[in-house]
Amino acid sequence: MSTLKDYKDYQGQDTDLEISLFEYGLICKHVTKDYPDEYHVIAKIRTNPDIFDSGYFRESELNNLMLGQDWASQGDIAGVLSCVGLDLNEWLKLSFISKLSDLVGYFSIENFISPSRGTFEITEVE
Repeated sequence: MSTLKDYKDYQGQDTDLEISLFEYGLICKHVTKDYPDEYHVIAKIRTNPDIFDSGYFRESELNNLMLGQDWASQGDIAGVLSCVGLDLNEWLKLSFISKLSDLVGYFSIENFISPSRGTFEITEVE
């Protein structure tokens, strides 16, 4: 994990941050910038694998999306749950990074982070 040493407080789907960011496309760190359930996320933009973006997300926002209280349709919610093989109650108990990974895997990162908001290149992450 040499290239991401400055991101040691971050976590991902894999225990190796490089694999989490460069292969799975996401790493995050719990922060309490404005909310107690807030995370800073660095994500690989799928349309260009050398471009990354970042943003702040709250776990309650992800939960609300899956509870039908935001833009996802009932069909989308059922689709996410079918893809991950869990029911809603099981999904709500997952870690933040697992929830975000599931949603990004289904909807794509571009539905959560706009790649025009100040992207950066892979060398800036390393």
